[in-house]
Parts: sequence; structure tokens; C-alpha cells
Amino acid sequence: MNKKCTTIRKNLVAYLDRQLSERKKQALQEHLDCCKECRAELNELRASQATMLLWQDITPSEHYDRIFEQKLAMLKQDLAAAKEKSHLLTIVRHCFNTRFALATSAVLAVCIVMLSIVAFKQYRKPSQHELGISRDIELYRNMEVIQYSEALEHFDMIQVLDVLGQETTG
Repeated sequence: MNKKCTTIRKNLVAYLDRQLSERKKQALQEHLDCCKECRAELNELRASQATMLLWQDITPSEHYDRIFEQKLAMLKQDLAAAKEKSHLLTIVRHCFNTRFALATSAVLAVCIVMLSIVAFKQYRKPSQHELGISRDIELYRNMEVIQYSEALEHFDMIQVLDVLGQETTG
């Protein structure tokens, strides 16, 4: 771009706004006839000007300021949460830094071993007494089923006969 083009391009907006004198306007038109780069610049400015003419004024809603402040507060909260999360990640990264990696790994291994011990300690083999109680509970359940069964209506009679049979043999 030569010095003439620089001067012409500075005057293109004034040319579009019809603010140039007749002499400058004539010189600019002559230059545009022979310089396609400046002509392309003028066409871009015309397209921008046409777009600006289509622009419509936007009027905000009556509660715009309140809504804006609420959105801004939510963004601040999100930013604070992200910053806190970032801070936590920084601490974790620092713990696994090459200088602290061995110590951090050792602490984690000890924690895992202790948790495993606690978990296995809670599981113990039931005692003989507890096993006997669980068998008795199962037996009592079965007896209730038998007592209320229609097939054995004379269960009391069978019990009396059993007792009598035991007394005669014993």
C-alpha cells in the first residue's frame, strides 16, 4: 500500500458520509477507479454501514438490573467453587510432587491396611452359642408352620401320644 492509498483510506468514511469537499471527492473517485484494493475497502465500509442501518435499538426489560445482578452473583459463586476445587487439586498435586510422592504413597498404603484390618475385624466367626440360637429360631419357625397346617389337625393328640410312648418305654 502506497502513501496515496493510506491518505485515500483515511478519507473513505468521510466520503461515505458526504463530508468531503468537491475537489477531494473528485480526487478520491479518480483513485478508486484505478485502485482495486481501495475500492474493496470502500465496499467493506458500505457493507458495514448497511448492517449498521439495520441495527435496532434494544430496550432492556424493567427487571434487567435485578436479573443481571443475580446472574453475576451466580457467576461469582461458580468462580469461587471452581477456585476452591482448583485449590484442592493444587494441594493434591503438591502431595504427589516428586519430593512428597514417597511419603504420600506410604501414608495411603498405611490407611488402606488399617481400613482392611478394621473391615476384617468386624467379620468374625459366630460362637457355638450364637449358632445354637439361630438353629433354635429356625426350628421354632418350622414348628409354627406345622402347628398351623391343616394336614396336622390333631397335633396336640400326637404330642400326648409321644409323651405317653416315652413314659412307657422309659
